[in-house]
Amino acid sequence: MTWRNVITETSQTVVIPLLNQERDKAITVLLVGCNPLSDQDELHLNMLEKHASVACARVQAIHKSHQKPPLSPSLLQSHNALLHLSVSDQDYSELDRNILQLCGELFDLDAASLQLKVINYLQEKTQSQCSCLLLVSEDNHQLFCQVVGDKVLEEEISFPLMFGRFGQVVEKKKSITLQDISAEERRQLSSMLGCDISSMLCVPVVSRATGQVVALACAFNKQNGQRHTEADEHAIQHCFCYTSTVLTSTLAFQKEQKLKVDCQALLQVAKNLFTHLDDVSVLLQEIVAEARNLSDAEICSVFLLDRVSHELVAKVFDGGVVSDEEREHT
Repeated sequence: MTWRNVITETSQTVVIPLLNQERDKAITVLLVGCNPLSDQDELHLNMLEKHASVACARVQAIHKSHQKPPLSPSLLQSHNALLHLSVSDQDYSELDRNILQLCGELFDLDAASLQLKVINYLQEKTQSQCSCLLLVSEDNHQLFCQVVGDKVLEEEISFPLMFGRFGQVVEKKKSITLQDISAEERRQLSSMLGCDISSMLCVPVVSRATGQVVALACAFNKQNGQRHTEADEHAIQHCFCYTSTVLTSTLAFQKEQKLKVDCQALLQVAKNLFTHLDDVSVLLQEIVAEARNLSDAEICSVFLLDRVSHELVAKVFDGGVVSDEEREHT
């Protein structure tokens, strides 16, 4: 595409198309009214064309980056299905009132407390004996669980993301039931829950900001020996349309707080160590003590590398200095 000149008796109009990055399509047109152009004027207009093209490309890129991502298939299906469920207006308003009340109670800064409230809500709405949230780690390599039913676990349970069918739920964003998992997976879930499983519904929780699965909501053992229904799945998806952002934000805040505490502890360790640089034995004891505190370990030791024998020597063991006669070699 080239310029086009429209010349009259007293003036000249130059039409300059601005092209996209591939330079195969015009995205806008510059109209310049001027006197007959000199060679210098044409150079200036060439420069103007290049600057304007770059500016337009940047504006388009910014516009695209601020556009919201489209709804994921699972969320879109859930929304459409909710619209076509054969329930009365009273049922809809009751569901909305319940979720509004739940959202009003999600003010805790502790992620486990928030999960307890959401899980209790899910158990009530799906008429399940037990529920839990399997959270997806940020590196997408693990699932971990902090709350089961009405109990906050003392130590969170974690397992690889590709554990059975659960990895496929994260990847494909489609719900599964008890019939979709193997006997071994069922046994491990029963061990985690502390009870036998007669029915299960596992629904992916999709972040509205990123479109990625951030958790798996699992409901177990529907009352009266029944199986979970499509309405149960929609109730879970409806719940997390409003609560997933609160949960993910609280988890992120909790992680930042933990990182802050860890950094402060490391700074204190560095400060303590610098005060004992004149005595290696005392310095090593301080290293062991701080390592034990940071890791909550019962026993710690420091092994130094003997550059002559290429052996590791236990210089400090469980906070005490090892004498030359007592040194352990490995």
